[in-house]
Amino acid sequence: MLHTIKYSILDLIRNKSQCFWLILFPIILGTLFKLAFSNLGESFEPIPVAIVLKEDADAQYIESFRTMADQLGEEGDDQLLDITYCERDTALQLLEDTEVDGIITVGNTVSLSISANMHNEELNQSILQAFVRQYNLSVDAITDIAMHHPEHLADAIASLTNDISYNRDASLSATDDDSYVSYFYNLLAMTCMFCCMSGMYISLQNQGNLSALGARRNISPTSKLVSILGQFLAFTLVNFVCILIGFIYINVILQIDMSTRLPLMLLTLLVSDLAGSSFGFFVGAMGRMSEGMKNGLIVAISMLCCFLSGLMMGNIRIFLEESCPIVNRINPAALISDSFYCLANFDNYNRYTQNIISLGVLTVLFLAGGFLLTRRRRYASL
Repeated sequence: MLHTIKYSILDLIRNKSQCFWLILFPIILGTLFKLAFSNLGESFEPIPVAIVLKEDADAQYIESFRTMADQLGEEGDDQLLDITYCERDTALQLLEDTEVDGIITVGNTVSLSISANMHNEELNQSILQAFVRQYNLSVDAITDIAMHHPEHLADAIASLTNDISYNRDASLSATDDDSYVSYFYNLLAMTCMFCCMSGMYISLQNQGNLSALGARRNISPTSKLVSILGQFLAFTLVNFVCILIGFIYINVILQIDMSTRLPLMLLTLLVSDLAGSSFGFFVGAMGRMSEGMKNGLIVAISMLCCFLSGLMMGNIRIFLEESCPIVNRINPAALISDSFYCLANFDNYNRYTQNIISLGVLTVLFLAGGFLLTRRRRYASL
């Protein structure tokens, strides 16, 4: 078996296509993910707004609002408003030209005017509406207290001017995770699924009707079980090293933290490697299709599994969990990505253990099925 392992390792290392899919492709796609998601956390852009101050309004009311608005419009990281003071006609023109997202009119009360045609700025318009509503409620409250309970006016003003938070940030996960890290979990799952190509390669090399090497092995006195197991162990080792390179690149170069519970992360990669290789071995042993047809079939199935795990559409696995959960239970890519997610976000190992056991069961079934199909194959002539 050692002889088989040695030359199987050399054989796979020379396979440039396999090295590309397991090393270069995840590195390239991971880099593109990083570039695509790196700008999503940029600071909030101030909301452009026109403010119209009515001349017949109370001067003290106007001055109070303007002082508060100028504070919100001060340049800095927490700037909320980009303010333009102007007349009503000028403000309407700015709104029509979409240079501002709304018009705040300050008279006896504060009112907001927005355009129904600016669908792309609905979030900013909602923020402005909340701001105006909160300001009017605060003014009404202070006015009511001043009229009926003037002794509490100072305390009321202090409570309204201080920012009070009843919440605090607390991470419920083992890491400060975000929704985009799940795409990197799925990227690693896809890399592990690509190990199916080496598994199919083992199967083809042991079928006499598909390769000259398979013909020689079928007439060789070496046990087919020993030959297949030797190849499988060798390919698993090489695949694991290739996957590990991509894993290190994502963690160190792209700085996507996946080092939480590192031993279990590595165990997940190894089990996923075995699952992907065994899946390819099983599909390669099925039927009498040509190598090209089997290769196309296995790529199509692998990409479908990755799609259903959320690589192309992040919420699809949640949708399947609600509508058809059995898909997530038998999809190797979904089990792999969910294992990474569990390690990063859950304190207990219940769901993670279920995923690893499921991957192990699938690996055993694929291996057993592939070996039986390969072993029972007979040829009239070679």
